[in-house]
Amino acid sequence: NATDRGDGGTVIVWADDTTRAYGRIEAKGGANGGDGGFVETSGKRYLDVNGARVDASAVAGQAGQWLLDPSNITIKAGTPDSNISGAPTFAPSTSADSVISDQTLYTAINGGSSVTVTTVGSAGAGAGDIVFDTTNGQLTILKDTAGTTDLTLQADGQIRFTGPSQTHFLVDVDDTAPSAGMMNVRLDAAGGVRTDSGAQVQFSTMGYSTNRNRLNAVLPAGKTWQNDGWVTLNLNSLLSMDGAAFSNGSSGTVDGWAGSYGGVGGVGGLGNFNNAGQVSLYEGGFRVAQLANAGSFQIFNNADLEVTQSFASPGFFGFDGRKLRIVQQSGPLDLGTGSGLWAKGAIELAALNGDLLVDQDLRGASVNMSAAGNVGFASVDTSGDGSMRMAGGPVHIVAGGSVSGHGIGSYGAGWGQTAPGAGGNINISAAGAITLSNSIDASGGAGGSSGAGGASAGLVNLQSTSGSVSVAGGIDAYGGSGSSGAVPGAGGNGGTVRIRAAANVDVDYIDVAGGYSYASASAGGHGGVVDIEGGKLTLVDIYAHGGSG
Repeated sequence: NATDRGDGGTVIVWADDTTRAYGRIEAKGGANGGDGGFVETSGKRYLDVNGARVDASAVAGQAGQWLLDPSNITIKAGTPDSNISGAPTFAPSTSADSVISDQTLYTAINGGSSVTVTTVGSAGAGAGDIVFDTTNGQLTILKDTAGTTDLTLQADGQIRFTGPSQTHFLVDVDDTAPSAGMMNVRLDAAGGVRTDSGAQVQFSTMGYSTNRNRLNAVLPAGKTWQNDGWVTLNLNSLLSMDGAAFSNGSSGTVDGWAGSYGGVGGVGGLGNFNNAGQVSLYEGGFRVAQLANAGSFQIFNNADLEVTQSFASPGFFGFDGRKLRIVQQSGPLDLGTGSGLWAKGAIELAALNGDLLVDQDLRGASVNMSAAGNVGFASVDTSGDGSMRMAGGPVHIVAGGSVSGHGIGSYGAGWGQTAPGAGGNINISAAGAITLSNSIDASGGAGGSSGAGGASAGLVNLQSTSGSVSVAGGIDAYGGSGSSGAVPGAGGNGGTVRIRAAANVDVDYIDVAGGYSYASASAGGHGGVVDIEGGKLTLVDIYAHGGSG
Protein backbone atom coordinates (compact mmCIF):
# COMPACT_ATOMS: atom_id res chain seq x y z
CA ASN A 1 0.00 0.00 0.00
CA ALA A 2 0.95 3.61 -0.54
CA THR A 3 0.58 5.53 2.71
CA ASP A 4 0.10 9.24 1.95
CA ARG A 5 0.61 9.98 -1.77
CA GLY A 6 1.58 7.50 -4.44
CA ASP A 7 0.35 4.48 -6.37
CA GLY A 8 -0.20 1.08 -4.85
CA GLY A 9 2.50 -1.47 -5.51
CA THR A 10 2.57 -4.87 -7.25
CA VAL A 11 1.83 -8.29 -5.75
CA ILE A 12 2.19 -11.43 -7.88
CA VAL A 13 1.31 -14.90 -6.54
CA TRP A 14 2.24 -17.40 -9.26
CA ALA A 15 3.14 -21.08 -9.64
CA ASP A 16 4.38 -23.33 -12.45
CA ASP A 17 1.75 -25.85 -11.36
CA THR A 18 -0.87 -24.98 -8.73
CA THR A 19 -1.72 -21.73 -6.95
CA ARG A 20 -4.13 -21.59 -4.03
CA ALA A 21 -4.58 -18.10 -2.62
CA TYR A 22 -6.89 -17.85 0.42
CA GLY A 23 -5.60 -14.77 2.25
CA ARG A 24 -5.81 -10.99 1.97
CA ILE A 25 -3.74 -8.99 -0.54
CA GLU A 26 -3.64 -5.18 -0.56
CA ALA A 27 -2.11 -2.75 -3.07
CA LYS A 28 -4.01 0.45 -2.33
CA GLY A 29 -3.32 3.96 -3.54
CA GLY A 30 -2.39 6.70 -1.10
CA ALA A 31 -4.98 8.40 1.06
CA ASN A 32 -4.20 11.82 -0.45
CA GLY A 33 -3.39 10.83 -4.04
CA GLY A 34 -2.37 7.94 -6.22
CA ASP A 35 -3.88 5.02 -8.12
CA GLY A 36 -4.47 1.47 -6.95
CA GLY A 37 -1.79 -1.09 -7.69
CA PHE A 38 -1.63 -4.43 -9.47
CA VAL A 39 -2.35 -7.89 -8.05
CA GLU A 40 -1.92 -11.13 -10.02
CA THR A 41 -2.89 -14.59 -8.81
CA SER A 42 -1.97 -17.17 -11.46
CA GLY A 43 -1.53 -20.92 -11.74
CA LYS A 44 -0.05 -22.35 -14.90
CA ARG A 45 -2.13 -25.50 -14.52
CA TYR A 46 -4.57 -24.83 -11.67
CA LEU A 47 -5.79 -21.77 -9.74
CA ASP A 48 -7.97 -21.63 -6.62
CA VAL A 49 -8.78 -18.20 -5.14
CA ASN A 50 -11.99 -19.02 -3.28
CA GLY A 51 -12.01 -16.82 -0.21
CA ALA A 52 -9.18 -14.56 -1.37
CA ARG A 53 -9.67 -10.91 -0.36
CA VAL A 54 -7.99 -8.48 -2.75
CA ASP A 55 -8.03 -4.70 -2.38
CA ALA A 56 -6.35 -2.47 -4.98
CA SER A 57 -8.61 0.51 -4.39
CA ALA A 58 -7.78 4.21 -4.51
CA VAL A 59 -9.73 6.84 -2.60
CA ALA A 60 -8.06 9.68 -4.52
CA GLY A 61 -7.23 8.08 -7.87
CA GLN A 62 -8.03 5.29 -10.33
CA ALA A 63 -8.81 1.81 -9.05
CA GLY A 64 -6.11 -0.81 -9.54
CA GLN A 65 -6.39 -4.26 -11.10
CA TRP A 66 -6.66 -7.88 -9.98
CA LEU A 67 -5.57 -10.37 -12.64
CA LEU A 68 -6.61 -14.02 -12.40
CA ASP A 69 -4.80 -16.18 -14.95
CA PRO A 70 -5.52 -19.93 -14.93
CA SER A 71 -5.79 -22.34 -17.86
CA ASN A 72 -9.57 -22.85 -17.69
CA ILE A 73 -11.85 -21.20 -15.20
CA THR A 74 -15.42 -21.96 -14.10
CA ILE A 75 -17.45 -19.40 -12.18
CA LYS A 76 -20.20 -20.91 -10.01
CA ALA A 77 -22.62 -19.75 -7.34
CA GLY A 78 -22.21 -21.05 -3.81
CA THR A 79 -19.09 -23.05 -4.66
CA PRO A 80 -17.17 -24.08 -1.53
CA ASP A 81 -13.47 -23.33 -1.36
CA SER A 82 -11.59 -26.13 -3.11
CA ASN A 83 -9.22 -28.39 -1.17
CA ILE A 84 -9.47 -26.50 2.14
CA SER A 85 -10.96 -28.50 4.95
CA GLY A 86 -9.73 -26.71 8.04
CA ALA A 87 -6.40 -25.76 6.56
CA PRO A 88 -5.45 -25.52 2.89
CA THR A 89 -4.31 -28.73 1.29
CA PHE A 90 -1.83 -28.13 -1.51
CA ALA A 91 -2.27 -31.42 -3.28
CA PRO A 92 -1.85 -31.14 -7.04
CA SER A 93 -5.14 -31.24 -8.96
CA THR A 94 -5.69 -33.56 -11.89
CA SER A 95 -8.14 -31.11 -13.46
CA ALA A 96 -7.20 -28.27 -15.80
CA ASP A 97 -10.22 -26.30 -14.56
CA SER A 98 -10.11 -23.73 -11.79
CA VAL A 99 -13.17 -22.54 -9.89
CA ILE A 100 -14.11 -19.06 -8.64
CA SER A 101 -17.35 -18.33 -6.79
CA ASP A 102 -19.54 -15.34 -7.51
CA GLN A 103 -18.87 -14.25 -3.93
CA THR A 104 -15.14 -14.02 -4.67
CA LEU A 105 -15.85 -11.83 -7.71
CA TYR A 106 -18.25 -9.72 -5.63
CA THR A 107 -15.53 -9.06 -3.07
CA ALA A 108 -13.07 -8.04 -5.78
CA ILE A 109 -15.49 -5.87 -7.77
CA ASN A 110 -16.62 -3.96 -4.70
CA GLY A 111 -13.21 -3.75 -3.08
CA GLY A 112 -12.16 -0.82 -5.25
CA SER A 113 -10.21 -2.86 -7.83
CA SER A 114 -10.82 -3.40 -11.50
CA VAL A 115 -10.84 -7.15 -12.08
CA THR A 116 -9.43 -9.19 -14.97
CA VAL A 117 -10.08 -12.89 -15.42
CA THR A 118 -7.90 -14.31 -18.19
CA THR A 119 -7.06 -17.80 -19.40
CA VAL A 120 -4.16 -19.17 -21.41
CA GLY A 121 -5.04 -22.58 -22.83
CA SER A 122 -1.61 -23.31 -24.25
CA ALA A 123 -0.04 -23.21 -20.78
CA GLY A 124 -2.03 -26.14 -19.45
CA ALA A 125 -4.39 -28.93 -20.38
CA GLY A 126 -7.42 -26.69 -20.81
CA ALA A 127 -8.65 -24.84 -23.88
CA GLY A 128 -8.56 -21.49 -22.13
CA ASP A 129 -12.32 -21.19 -21.55
CA ILE A 130 -14.17 -19.02 -19.03
CA VAL A 131 -17.43 -20.77 -18.13
CA PHE A 132 -20.34 -19.29 -16.16
CA ASP A 133 -22.01 -22.44 -14.82
CA THR A 134 -25.46 -22.15 -13.16
CA THR A 135 -26.00 -25.80 -12.31
CA ASN A 136 -25.79 -24.77 -8.63
CA GLY A 137 -28.31 -21.95 -9.13
CA GLN A 138 -28.34 -18.34 -10.30
CA LEU A 139 -25.05 -16.49 -10.61
CA THR A 140 -25.10 -12.80 -9.67
CA ILE A 141 -22.11 -10.66 -10.60
CA LEU A 142 -22.99 -7.66 -8.45
CA LYS A 143 -21.58 -4.17 -8.05
CA ASP A 144 -23.19 -2.29 -5.16
CA THR A 145 -20.56 0.35 -4.41
CA ALA A 146 -20.29 3.80 -5.98
CA GLY A 147 -17.82 4.58 -8.77
CA THR A 148 -16.68 2.77 -11.90
CA THR A 149 -15.36 -0.78 -12.02
CA ASP A 150 -13.98 -2.65 -15.04
CA LEU A 151 -14.53 -6.41 -15.18
CA THR A 152 -12.49 -7.85 -18.05
CA LEU A 153 -13.12 -11.44 -19.13
CA GLN A 154 -10.32 -12.45 -21.48
CA ALA A 155 -10.37 -16.01 -22.80
CA ASP A 156 -7.94 -17.77 -25.07
CA GLY A 157 -10.88 -20.08 -25.85
CA GLN A 158 -14.57 -19.29 -25.31
CA ILE A 159 -16.58 -17.32 -22.79
CA ARG A 160 -19.51 -19.64 -22.24
CA PHE A 161 -22.80 -19.32 -20.36
CA THR A 162 -24.29 -22.70 -19.48
CA GLY A 163 -26.74 -24.30 -17.08
CA PRO A 164 -30.48 -24.02 -16.38
CA SER A 165 -30.44 -20.77 -14.37
CA GLN A 166 -29.51 -17.16 -15.01
CA THR A 167 -26.17 -15.35 -14.95
CA HIS A 168 -27.04 -11.82 -13.86
CA PHE A 169 -24.64 -8.89 -14.19
CA LEU A 170 -26.15 -6.21 -11.93
CA VAL A 171 -25.30 -2.68 -10.75
CA ASP A 172 -27.28 -1.84 -7.62
CA VAL A 173 -26.11 1.40 -5.97
CA ASP A 174 -28.89 3.26 -4.18
CA ASP A 175 -29.50 7.01 -4.08
CA THR A 176 -27.82 7.47 -0.70
CA ALA A 177 -24.39 6.72 -2.20
CA PRO A 178 -22.20 9.74 -3.05
CA SER A 179 -22.18 8.84 -6.74
CA ALA A 180 -23.70 6.39 -9.19
CA GLY A 181 -22.42 2.92 -9.93
CA MET A 182 -20.94 1.96 -13.29
CA MET A 183 -19.63 -1.46 -14.35
CA ASN A 184 -17.91 -2.15 -17.67
CA VAL A 185 -17.93 -5.85 -18.54
CA ARG A 186 -15.54 -6.65 -21.39
CA LEU A 187 -16.26 -10.00 -23.10
CA ASP A 188 -13.03 -10.65 -24.99
CA ALA A 189 -12.82 -14.27 -26.18
CA ALA A 190 -10.64 -15.51 -29.04
CA GLY A 191 -13.08 -18.41 -29.53
CA GLY A 192 -16.16 -16.20 -29.18
CA VAL A 193 -18.88 -15.81 -26.56
CA ARG A 194 -21.55 -18.52 -26.45
CA THR A 195 -24.89 -18.83 -24.67
CA ASP A 196 -25.92 -22.48 -24.57
CA SER A 197 -29.51 -23.51 -25.27
CA GLY A 198 -31.51 -23.06 -22.05
CA ALA A 199 -28.95 -20.72 -20.49
CA GLN A 200 -29.89 -17.16 -19.54
CA VAL A 201 -27.81 -13.97 -19.32
CA GLN A 202 -29.14 -10.69 -17.98
CA PHE A 203 -27.48 -7.27 -17.82
CA SER A 204 -29.32 -4.70 -15.70
CA THR A 205 -29.18 -1.95 -13.09
CA MET A 206 -31.44 -0.84 -10.27
CA GLY A 207 -32.85 2.58 -11.07
CA TYR A 208 -34.22 4.03 -7.82
CA SER A 209 -35.50 7.61 -8.12
CA THR A 210 -32.45 9.03 -9.93
CA ASN A 211 -32.06 6.22 -12.48
CA ARG A 212 -28.32 6.96 -12.59
CA ASN A 213 -26.61 3.55 -12.51
CA ARG A 214 -25.09 2.17 -15.72
CA LEU A 215 -23.85 -1.18 -17.05
CA ASN A 216 -21.85 -1.45 -20.25
CA ALA A 217 -21.18 -4.91 -21.70
CA VAL A 218 -18.53 -4.68 -24.43
CA LEU A 219 -18.05 -7.18 -27.27
CA PRO A 220 -14.76 -5.95 -28.80
CA ALA A 221 -14.14 -5.41 -32.50
CA GLY A 222 -13.57 -8.62 -34.44
CA LYS A 223 -15.15 -10.81 -31.73
CA THR A 224 -18.38 -12.86 -31.92
CA TRP A 225 -21.30 -13.94 -29.75
CA GLN A 226 -23.42 -16.99 -30.63
CA ASN A 227 -26.66 -16.93 -28.63
CA ASP A 228 -28.73 -20.11 -28.49
CA GLY A 229 -30.22 -19.22 -25.10
CA TRP A 230 -31.72 -16.02 -23.67
CA VAL A 231 -30.01 -12.61 -23.40
CA THR A 232 -31.87 -9.80 -21.60
CA LEU A 233 -30.89 -6.13 -21.51
CA ASN A 234 -32.79 -4.30 -18.80
CA LEU A 235 -32.64 -0.84 -17.26
CA ASN A 236 -29.65 1.21 -18.47
CA SER A 237 -27.66 -1.76 -19.71
CA LEU A 238 -25.90 -1.46 -23.06
CA LEU A 239 -24.31 -4.17 -25.22
CA SER A 240 -21.63 -2.28 -27.15
CA MET A 241 -20.45 -4.14 -30.24
CA ASP A 242 -18.49 -1.74 -32.43
CA GLY A 243 -17.00 -3.89 -35.18
CA ALA A 244 -18.22 -7.15 -33.57
CA ALA A 245 -20.84 -9.71 -34.66
CA PHE A 246 -23.79 -11.12 -32.68
CA SER A 247 -25.69 -14.17 -34.00
CA ASN A 248 -29.04 -15.04 -32.45
CA GLY A 249 -29.77 -18.68 -33.31
CA SER A 250 -33.15 -20.23 -34.05
CA SER A 251 -33.57 -21.13 -30.36
CA GLY A 252 -32.21 -17.78 -29.17
CA THR A 253 -34.03 -14.82 -27.64
CA VAL A 254 -32.84 -11.25 -27.14
CA ASP A 255 -35.18 -8.92 -25.28
CA GLY A 256 -35.44 -6.25 -22.61
CA TRP A 257 -36.47 -2.83 -21.34
CA ALA A 258 -33.01 -1.31 -21.64
CA GLY A 259 -33.84 2.28 -20.63
CA SER A 260 -32.72 5.51 -22.25
CA TYR A 261 -29.02 4.60 -21.91
CA GLY A 262 -29.20 0.94 -22.84
CA GLY A 263 -29.82 -1.35 -25.78
CA VAL A 264 -27.62 -2.86 -28.49
CA GLY A 265 -25.05 -0.98 -30.51
CA GLY A 266 -22.29 1.53 -30.02
CA VAL A 267 -20.90 4.83 -31.18
CA GLY A 268 -18.03 3.87 -33.52
CA GLY A 269 -17.93 1.43 -36.41
CA LEU A 270 -20.97 -0.43 -35.05
CA GLY A 271 -21.44 -4.17 -35.44
CA ASN A 272 -23.40 -6.83 -37.28
CA PHE A 273 -26.50 -8.57 -35.92
CA ASN A 274 -27.82 -11.79 -37.46
CA ASN A 275 -31.18 -13.05 -36.19
CA ALA A 276 -32.78 -16.43 -36.75
CA GLY A 277 -34.69 -16.45 -33.45
CA GLN A 278 -36.73 -13.91 -31.48
CA VAL A 279 -35.80 -10.27 -30.82
CA SER A 280 -38.09 -7.95 -28.80
CA LEU A 281 -36.77 -4.63 -27.47
CA TYR A 282 -39.20 -2.41 -25.56
CA GLU A 283 -36.98 0.47 -24.48
CA GLY A 284 -33.53 1.71 -25.44
CA GLY A 285 -31.70 1.79 -28.76
CA PHE A 286 -30.77 -0.87 -31.30
CA ARG A 287 -27.99 0.56 -33.46
CA VAL A 288 -25.99 -1.67 -35.81
CA ALA A 289 -24.19 -1.47 -39.13
CA GLN A 290 -25.82 -4.62 -40.56
CA LEU A 291 -29.04 -6.37 -39.62
CA ALA A 292 -30.01 -9.71 -41.20
CA ASN A 293 -33.33 -11.07 -39.96
CA ALA A 294 -34.59 -14.54 -40.80
CA GLY A 295 -36.59 -14.93 -37.58
CA SER A 296 -38.85 -12.46 -35.76
CA PHE A 297 -37.51 -8.97 -35.06
CA GLN A 298 -39.73 -6.44 -33.25
CA ILE A 299 -39.14 -3.02 -31.67
CA PHE A 300 -41.78 -1.64 -29.29
CA ASN A 301 -42.71 1.22 -26.99
CA ASN A 302 -39.87 3.78 -26.59
CA ALA A 303 -37.13 1.84 -28.36
CA ASP A 304 -35.25 3.08 -31.45
CA LEU A 305 -33.77 1.18 -34.40
CA GLU A 306 -30.92 2.43 -36.58
CA VAL A 307 -29.19 0.41 -39.32
CA THR A 308 -26.42 2.31 -41.10
CA GLN A 309 -25.16 -0.02 -43.86
CA SER A 310 -27.18 -3.13 -44.72
CA PHE A 311 -30.65 -4.53 -43.96
CA ALA A 312 -32.20 -7.82 -45.06
CA SER A 313 -35.36 -9.31 -43.61
CA PRO A 314 -36.93 -12.40 -45.17
CA GLY A 315 -38.37 -13.01 -41.69
CA PHE A 316 -41.00 -11.07 -39.72
CA PHE A 317 -40.09 -7.42 -39.12
CA GLY A 318 -42.27 -5.12 -37.01
CA PHE A 319 -41.69 -1.66 -35.58
CA ASP A 320 -43.93 0.08 -33.04
CA GLY A 321 -41.27 2.13 -31.27
CA ARG A 322 -39.92 5.65 -31.22
CA LYS A 323 -37.47 6.38 -34.08
CA LEU A 324 -36.68 4.24 -37.14
CA ARG A 325 -33.72 4.86 -39.45
CA ILE A 326 -32.46 2.37 -42.06
CA VAL A 327 -29.83 3.18 -44.69
CA GLN A 328 -29.02 0.61 -47.38
CA GLN A 329 -25.60 1.37 -48.80
CA SER A 330 -25.76 -1.12 -51.68
CA GLY A 331 -28.62 -2.77 -53.57
CA PRO A 332 -32.37 -2.57 -52.91
CA LEU A 333 -33.95 -2.00 -49.50
CA ASP A 334 -36.97 -4.26 -48.87
CA LEU A 335 -38.62 -3.93 -45.46
CA GLY A 336 -40.21 -7.37 -45.78
CA THR A 337 -43.42 -8.55 -44.14
CA GLY A 338 -44.83 -7.41 -40.83
CA SER A 339 -47.75 -5.79 -39.05
CA GLY A 340 -46.78 -2.22 -39.92
CA LEU A 341 -44.04 0.28 -39.15
CA TRP A 342 -45.36 2.77 -36.60
CA ALA A 343 -43.07 5.31 -34.95
CA LYS A 344 -43.75 7.90 -32.28
CA GLY A 345 -40.93 9.91 -33.85
CA ALA A 346 -39.27 10.09 -37.25
CA ILE A 347 -39.02 7.39 -39.92
CA GLU A 348 -36.09 7.63 -42.32
CA LEU A 349 -35.53 5.02 -45.04
CA ALA A 350 -32.86 5.28 -47.76
CA ALA A 351 -31.61 3.02 -50.56
CA LEU A 352 -28.48 4.76 -51.81
CA ASN A 353 -27.90 2.46 -54.82
CA GLY A 354 -31.19 0.68 -55.52
CA ASP A 355 -34.96 0.53 -55.09
CA LEU A 356 -36.88 1.07 -51.84
CA LEU A 357 -39.89 -1.19 -51.18
CA VAL A 358 -42.05 -0.87 -48.07
CA ASP A 359 -44.86 -3.41 -48.29
CA GLN A 360 -46.18 -2.24 -44.92
CA ASP A 361 -48.10 0.78 -43.66
CA LEU A 362 -45.86 3.60 -42.41
CA ARG A 363 -46.99 5.82 -39.54
CA GLY A 364 -44.77 8.36 -37.80
CA ALA A 365 -44.25 11.96 -36.72
CA SER A 366 -42.41 12.42 -40.01
CA VAL A 367 -41.50 10.16 -42.95
CA ASN A 368 -38.48 10.62 -45.19
CA MET A 369 -37.89 8.07 -48.00
CA SER A 370 -35.26 8.24 -50.72
CA ALA A 371 -33.87 5.86 -53.33
CA ALA A 372 -31.52 5.92 -56.27
CA GLY A 373 -34.13 3.80 -58.05
CA ASN A 374 -37.87 3.39 -57.49
CA VAL A 375 -39.84 3.96 -54.27
CA GLY A 376 -42.88 1.79 -53.52
CA PHE A 377 -44.99 1.82 -50.35
CA ALA A 378 -48.35 0.67 -49.01
CA SER A 379 -49.46 3.87 -47.24
CA VAL A 380 -47.94 6.77 -45.29
CA ASP A 381 -49.59 8.51 -42.34
CA THR A 382 -48.06 11.40 -40.37
CA SER A 383 -51.38 12.88 -39.27
CA GLY A 384 -51.86 14.44 -35.86
CA ASP A 385 -53.07 11.89 -33.34
CA GLY A 386 -54.62 14.30 -30.83
CA SER A 387 -52.31 13.34 -27.97
CA MET A 388 -48.56 13.33 -28.68
CA ARG A 389 -48.86 15.76 -31.57
CA MET A 390 -51.63 17.86 -33.10
CA ALA A 391 -50.19 18.95 -36.45
CA GLY A 392 -49.57 16.68 -39.39
CA GLY A 393 -45.91 15.82 -39.84
CA PRO A 394 -43.79 16.31 -42.95
CA VAL A 395 -43.56 13.67 -45.69
CA HIS A 396 -40.58 13.81 -48.03
CA ILE A 397 -40.06 11.26 -50.83
CA VAL A 398 -37.28 11.42 -53.43
CA ALA A 399 -36.71 8.83 -56.16
CA GLY A 400 -34.25 8.51 -59.02
CA GLY A 401 -36.94 6.38 -60.70
CA SER A 402 -40.70 6.27 -60.09
CA VAL A 403 -42.86 6.59 -56.95
CA SER A 404 -45.90 4.39 -56.35
CA GLY A 405 -48.08 3.83 -53.31
CA HIS A 406 -51.56 3.64 -51.89
CA GLY A 407 -52.22 6.95 -50.15
CA ILE A 408 -50.68 9.64 -47.90
CA GLY A 409 -52.24 11.32 -44.88
CA SER A 410 -50.79 14.31 -43.03
CA TYR A 411 -53.87 16.07 -41.73
CA GLY A 412 -54.10 17.96 -38.46
CA ALA A 413 -55.98 16.65 -35.44
CA GLY A 414 -59.15 18.41 -34.33
CA TRP A 415 -62.66 17.94 -32.91
CA GLY A 416 -62.54 18.01 -29.14
CA GLN A 417 -59.15 19.77 -29.06
CA THR A 418 -58.70 23.29 -27.71
CA ALA A 419 -56.04 23.95 -30.36
CA PRO A 420 -56.37 21.85 -33.52
CA GLY A 421 -53.31 21.02 -35.59
CA ALA A 422 -52.30 22.29 -39.02
CA GLY A 423 -51.93 20.02 -42.00
CA GLY A 424 -48.44 18.81 -42.81
CA ASN A 425 -46.31 19.40 -45.90
CA ILE A 426 -46.06 16.57 -48.43
CA ASN A 427 -43.23 16.73 -50.99
CA ILE A 428 -42.65 14.04 -53.63
CA SER A 429 -39.93 14.38 -56.25
CA ALA A 430 -39.25 11.70 -58.87
CA ALA A 431 -37.46 11.36 -62.17
CA GLY A 432 -40.18 8.95 -63.31
CA ALA A 433 -43.92 8.71 -62.76
CA ILE A 434 -45.73 9.43 -59.48
CA THR A 435 -48.70 7.09 -59.07
CA LEU A 436 -50.98 6.88 -56.02
CA SER A 437 -53.97 4.54 -56.01
CA ASN A 438 -55.76 6.45 -53.24
CA SER A 439 -55.91 9.99 -51.88
CA ILE A 440 -53.57 12.57 -50.38
CA ASP A 441 -54.80 14.53 -47.33
CA ALA A 442 -52.97 17.53 -45.81
CA SER A 443 -56.04 19.28 -44.41
CA GLY A 444 -56.14 21.36 -41.24
CA GLY A 445 -57.85 20.12 -38.08
CA ALA A 446 -61.30 21.34 -37.10
CA GLY A 447 -61.86 23.41 -33.94
CA GLY A 448 -64.04 21.21 -31.78
CA SER A 449 -63.94 23.18 -28.49
CA SER A 450 -65.60 26.50 -27.71
CA GLY A 451 -63.73 29.37 -29.34
CA ALA A 452 -61.21 27.20 -31.15
CA GLY A 453 -60.57 28.20 -34.75
CA GLY A 454 -59.92 25.69 -37.49
CA ALA A 455 -56.29 25.07 -38.47
CA SER A 456 -54.77 25.79 -41.86
CA ALA A 457 -53.94 23.10 -44.40
CA GLY A 458 -50.43 22.21 -45.52
CA LEU A 459 -48.60 21.98 -48.85
CA VAL A 460 -48.85 19.16 -51.40
CA ASN A 461 -45.97 19.36 -53.88
CA LEU A 462 -45.66 16.64 -56.58
CA GLN A 463 -42.77 16.92 -59.07
CA SER A 464 -42.03 14.44 -61.89
CA THR A 465 -39.21 15.55 -64.15
CA SER A 466 -39.76 12.98 -66.92
CA GLY A 467 -43.03 11.17 -66.16
CA SER A 468 -46.69 11.56 -65.27
CA VAL A 469 -48.57 12.28 -62.03
CA SER A 470 -51.65 10.28 -61.07
CA VAL A 471 -53.65 10.48 -57.81
CA ALA A 472 -56.72 8.27 -58.16
CA GLY A 473 -58.40 9.28 -54.90
CA GLY A 474 -57.97 13.03 -55.13
CA ILE A 475 -56.08 15.60 -53.03
CA ASP A 476 -57.49 17.23 -49.87
CA ALA A 477 -55.79 20.33 -48.45
CA TYR A 478 -58.77 22.25 -47.07
CA GLY A 479 -58.83 24.42 -43.97
CA GLY A 480 -60.39 23.12 -40.78
CA SER A 481 -63.78 24.42 -39.72
CA GLY A 482 -64.13 26.64 -36.63
CA SER A 483 -65.70 25.37 -33.44
CA SER A 484 -69.46 25.14 -33.04
CA GLY A 485 -69.46 25.89 -29.31
CA ALA A 486 -70.87 28.88 -27.44
CA VAL A 487 -68.02 31.01 -28.85
CA PRO A 488 -67.58 29.90 -32.46
CA GLY A 489 -64.09 29.97 -33.97
CA ALA A 490 -62.85 31.10 -37.36
CA GLY A 491 -62.19 28.72 -40.23
CA GLY A 492 -58.67 27.70 -41.25
CA ASN A 493 -57.10 28.61 -44.58
CA GLY A 494 -56.87 26.22 -47.47
CA GLY A 495 -53.46 24.92 -48.48
CA THR A 496 -51.42 24.83 -51.69
CA VAL A 497 -51.34 22.04 -54.27
CA ARG A 498 -48.48 22.31 -56.75
CA ILE A 499 -47.99 19.71 -59.51
CA ARG A 500 -45.25 19.62 -62.15
CA ALA A 501 -45.11 16.79 -64.69
CA ALA A 502 -43.33 16.18 -67.99
CA ALA A 503 -46.28 14.01 -69.08
CA ASN A 504 -49.95 13.80 -68.14
CA VAL A 505 -51.58 14.79 -64.84
CA ASP A 506 -54.59 12.73 -63.70
CA VAL A 507 -56.25 13.64 -60.40
CA ASP A 508 -59.82 12.82 -59.35
CA TYR A 509 -60.34 16.13 -57.51
CA ILE A 510 -58.48 18.84 -55.60
CA ASP A 511 -59.96 20.56 -52.52
CA VAL A 512 -58.14 23.60 -51.07
CA ALA A 513 -61.28 25.37 -49.80
CA GLY A 514 -61.17 27.54 -46.70
CA GLY A 515 -62.74 26.22 -43.52
CA TYR A 516 -66.15 27.57 -42.53
CA SER A 517 -67.28 29.18 -39.32
CA TYR A 518 -70.58 28.45 -37.60
CA ALA A 519 -71.38 32.12 -36.88
CA SER A 520 -71.26 35.42 -38.73
CA ALA A 521 -69.10 36.86 -35.93
CA SER A 522 -66.17 34.69 -37.07
CA ALA A 523 -64.56 34.67 -40.47
CA GLY A 524 -64.28 31.71 -42.80
CA GLY A 525 -60.84 30.64 -43.99
CA HIS A 526 -59.30 31.77 -47.26
CA GLY A 527 -59.33 29.48 -50.25
CA GLY A 528 -55.96 27.99 -51.19
CA VAL A 529 -53.83 27.78 -54.34
CA VAL A 530 -53.84 25.18 -57.14
CA ASP A 531 -50.86 25.40 -59.51
CA ILE A 532 -50.46 22.70 -62.21
CA GLU A 533 -48.12 22.39 -65.18
CA GLY A 534 -47.93 19.26 -67.33
CA GLY A 535 -49.18 17.52 -70.44
CA LYS A 536 -52.81 16.44 -70.75
CA LEU A 537 -54.77 17.31 -67.59
CA THR A 538 -57.59 15.03 -66.41
CA LEU A 539 -59.41 16.53 -63.42
CA VAL A 540 -63.05 16.20 -62.30
CA ASP A 541 -63.37 18.98 -59.68
CA ILE A 542 -61.41 21.80 -58.05
CA TYR A 543 -62.63 23.44 -54.85
CA ALA A 544 -60.75 26.64 -53.95
CA HIS A 545 -63.48 28.82 -52.44
CA GLY A 546 -63.29 30.71 -49.16
CA GLY A 547 -65.13 29.35 -46.15
CA SER A 548 -68.47 30.78 -45.04
CA GLY A 549 -68.51 32.95 -41.92
